[in-house]
Amino acid sequence: MISRIVIIVLVLVIFVSGWASFYTVRPDQVVVLTQFGDPIDESREPGLYFLVPFLQDPRYLDSRVRGWESISRNTNTSELKPIDFTAFARWQIDPVPGGPTRFYTAVGTDTQAHRSMDSVVTKRIQAAVREHRLATIVRDKGRSFAARAASDLKFLFVDYPECQPRANKEIAKMLDEYDKIAKQLIGATGTEESKALRSEIVKSILETSNEVLQQQFGIKLLDLHFKYLNYAYQVHEEITSKITKDRGRDIARYNKLGDACAGTIQQVKEQRLGAIVGEQDRRVRELRGEAVAKAITIKAAAFSSSPRFFRFLKILELYEKSFTTRTSFVMSSENPLLELMRDPDLLRIVASQANEGPPALEAP
Repeated sequence: MISRIVIIVLVLVIFVSGWASFYTVRPDQVVVLTQFGDPIDESREPGLYFLVPFLQDPRYLDSRVRGWESISRNTNTSELKPIDFTAFARWQIDPVPGGPTRFYTAVGTDTQAHRSMDSVVTKRIQAAVREHRLATIVRDKGRSFAARAASDLKFLFVDYPECQPRANKEIAKMLDEYDKIAKQLIGATGTEESKALRSEIVKSILETSNEVLQQQFGIKLLDLHFKYLNYAYQVHEEITSKITKDRGRDIARYNKLGDACAGTIQQVKEQRLGAIVGEQDRRVRELRGEAVAKAITIKAAAFSSSPRFFRFLKILELYEKSFTTRTSFVMSSENPLLELMRDPDLLRIVASQANEGPPALEAP
């Protein structure tokens, strides 16, 4: 009976020992193998691994990419203006040999890992903010705002050839003045603004932070970004007022250039309109002259074909214009106005023309 119990116990011990002699690593895990609590090996590839039961113990760690966020307030820039920022990074346990072991011995948990990143990354971000202006951290182009505004003005009239600087001396002079003002503003703020860029600053923070995190904590940052970056509420009114003033100055320049361009376009319009109207008047006078010449030609042809009939018509026109209602004339019988009444031949010609109709005239 006792021997049977011993055999059962031995079988159970062998089964448990065999079961405890293996451990499995999933694709989303790394394992640090410890012996009496001290790390002796690590497993980074998925699979089945052997260990010494009761002496060694696997510590499972999450190898997936995770997020970290840091919120900081009232960090002064080089302008001594307080700003608030929220930084976001993606990180994972350093996959290189020794990385999981350093992570296990230095931090062990995600909470401790976040605290380590707070002490390393956040401090470097704050140091970078104190070294630069907010504009250089926000921007990602190596050109100052003043220079960019002056450059934008040059492309304001791309669709208006009359207003382009090479064709309009007035606008070219105004743009030269704005360039001088922009250079003065750049000189007043220094050259730092055109040197520092957001991508370069973030890259530098990422590299220097990884040097410490990988060597001391087994943590690797994959990327780093600013989710929020703005002046603190204490200086919002001051900054907003300054921005409003600057934008008001830019708007005034745009309006001034627009008025100059509108005046130029108006002059061009009036010149072209004057040319069109002048050409129209010239053509009207030309057509009118042609019509008068043609009328004279027709009259001349009519007079040549029947001079006496034409003379008769003119006398009738004279009668019509001269003898109106209650008109009285006292004249001798020899007066030319009475020629129609005294010339029997003319009366016969008129009678015959009245019966046959006016003579046919050929077009000139």
